[in-house]
Amino acid sequence: MLGSGGVEAWKGRSLKKESAIQYKLPFKPRWVSLVKKGQLVKYKRKEFASPRVYQGKIFVGADSDLFYAVKRRNGHKYWRYETEGAVNTTPAFWKESVFIGDDKGNLYALDIHKGQRIWKVTFDSEIRAAPTISDSEGTLYVMTQAGLLQALHPQTGERLWAYEHNLPSQKMTIFSASTPLYEEDSKGGVLFVGYADGTFVKLNAHNGSVIWEKSLQSSEERFHDVDMPPLIEGDNLYIATFGHSLYCLKKTTGDVVWKKDIGSGSGFALYQDHLIISGSDSVLYSLDKKTGDLIWENKEIPGGLSQPLIYKDVIIVGSSEGKMYFVQADKGDVMAGRFARKGIYGTPFLDENILIYLSNGGRLYALTLTR
Repeated sequence: MLGSGGVEAWKGRSLKKESAIQYKLPFKPRWVSLVKKGQLVKYKRKEFASPRVYQGKIFVGADSDLFYAVKRRNGHKYWRYETEGAVNTTPAFWKESVFIGDDKGNLYALDIHKGQRIWKVTFDSEIRAAPTISDSEGTLYVMTQAGLLQALHPQTGERLWAYEHNLPSQKMTIFSASTPLYEEDSKGGVLFVGYADGTFVKLNAHNGSVIWEKSLQSSEERFHDVDMPPLIEGDNLYIATFGHSLYCLKKTTGDVVWKKDIGSGSGFALYQDHLIISGSDSVLYSLDKKTGDLIWENKEIPGGLSQPLIYKDVIIVGSSEGKMYFVQADKGDVMAGRFARKGIYGTPFLDENILIYLSNGGRLYALTLTR
């Protein structure tokens, strides 16, 4: 069933005619919902927020200074909360609270049921990295664009500790800092976080002390930014700079296992032994995760690429130039593309077989995956 967007919002076609013949469409339209206010402004709108599902509701922010709770079934709104700045972060959750940051430096804790504010903390610079919650202790971690990482009590917003990485002044960057990644290990919780100067750090999650620090920058790169959280599998982690440096590191020591000249500001996914990368050069790559050797690459998808997702044997990736694409994971062939108004920058989200994504046109789409 189509929701508030109507049939016109779903016009689109496959990338290639032969792809539509070769592959059965791996999805069915479910609904589309408008998540903006007023008219679109004249500059090119960019929505970097990613939706998430928690306790049966979809939560998503927008650059129109709004945050929504939406019905998973039909896209209708439960409630909306007006923030002081654009919301370009992915929400985090703890018990009955949802946490979001905005471009005015505010971190909000909201009640998931009614959208009422529980508390607000204001920092010295905007928040574009998603807040992170530890699994065991429920500590809330938030990173600002100025390079300040803080651990907070999720119930009150009280600061527990802070780690500050001094970024070079007057340096052109992409996002300045990545979303912290929390992991439990044998000695307790740890955090992995990257910065705009190419520094990548592993911290003790209990007190913010440095376990190891690694410089990933190259003198040949214009942008050293580490803008994404790493992907961890077993003893290894995968991380990249926006320029052209992709690393496989030992997560215990930071030692390099292998390195390739591929940059990314979006992220990775794993499919069997394939490491799938959305390159900053708008190329979708598949590498052998153990060696970094190239398996295939796809240069057909136009525009900047979102972080890829995996559903069965299909790679799902958004494009800034107007579609969500479905790619055959073994060979890299484009199976189909689906319209997304004004393109996609944010990461799509999978909730079982429901694909949910936000377009730059302020539309929240839901597809049922059928493959």
